[in-house]
Amino acid sequence: MIKEFLINKIKSSPNQCMDYAAFMETVLYDSQDGYYSKAQKKIGKQGDFYTSISVNPIFSRVVSRALIKMIIDENLPRVLCEIGAGEGKFAEVFLNEWERVCQDDFCYYAVEKSAYHQSLQYKHLGERVKYYNNVSELIKHHPSFEGIIFSNELFDAFPVHVVQQSKNQLYEVFVTVNDEGKLIERNQPCENQLILQWIEKYGFPLADKQRLEIPLQMTAYIKMLASWMKRGIIVTIDYGYTNEEWQHPARRNGSLRGYYRHQMIENPLLYLGEMDLTTHIYLDGLQKIGEDYGLIHIKTMSQTSFLLASGILEELEEHQDRNPFSETNRKNRAIRTLITQGDLSSYFHVIVQGKQIQHHNWK
Repeated sequence: MIKEFLINKIKSSPNQCMDYAAFMETVLYDSQDGYYSKAQKKIGKQGDFYTSISVNPIFSRVVSRALIKMIIDENLPRVLCEIGAGEGKFAEVFLNEWERVCQDDFCYYAVEKSAYHQSLQYKHLGERVKYYNNVSELIKHHPSFEGIIFSNELFDAFPVHVVQQSKNQLYEVFVTVNDEGKLIERNQPCENQLILQWIEKYGFPLADKQRLEIPLQMTAYIKMLASWMKRGIIVTIDYGYTNEEWQHPARRNGSLRGYYRHQMIENPLLYLGEMDLTTHIYLDGLQKIGEDYGLIHIKTMSQTSFLLASGILEELEEHQDRNPFSETNRKNRAIRTLITQGDLSSYFHVIVQGKQIQHHNWK
């Protein structure tokens, strides 16, 4: 069991504890018992959470058309790398859209860590895409990249370190085990220089008792993508906050939480390997990190604004169909959900970065 594995690992460590990044790596990505590795439904009504892609194909169709416009306007190689390709639903819609508007061959890389999700991709896509377990594996086969790199809800699932400010002292929050064998938190003065440097460079001064997640793994990943990309555009869709928004008193407890059967769970130490763990990303940090490693920041906007600019309202259909479950009614409801303030889409942002691009007609 994953709990026994964690307890043994904690007890065998010098300080009898584990940082949150290592904890999340284990409960989410352990090859046998990690949440994302298990052969079980995670997305949709029978899973633990919804994504914009899972709501209705209209989201993928509108985003696909925007990406296709970028490729054509910039005259980029006909290549797209989707990181965190999940069940392959976006890839299927994208390739169908591409074939509808263009006769050129297209190369689609689907990067997905979960063997279970890869098996679902293959059912949808067969030989239409090239499958990779991770970007490092892809880089070995293709040392440089030109085209589009796309992700939807990727960075929010990356392991993070957790810190807390208390009386002018910054503490790192660790996971340990008590005498009853229960996982609990323990604060220790932060000695991790990478954390301290990250806060100084990309973060902000923490208020007393403020708790925050530090995305060292995301930072390293952006550096890798920026180094790999020779020419092209990176489109990242995720939920997050600006540094100003992070400092609002309502967010003093950070954003790390779990989702289990569509219920938000505030304690991340529960339902080990059985629930998704997620955090909000740093919108300002993502921009600055990219710029530090050679990416141009083109635009950050709400997902709602992106969808409206990409023509989602043109997809609404007038009809006389009274069946609420008809395809047309389902699509129209999905569009309203995606653009209504306070619904799913309003929490998400689209971050567009690039390298060696020219026209920007699609901005």
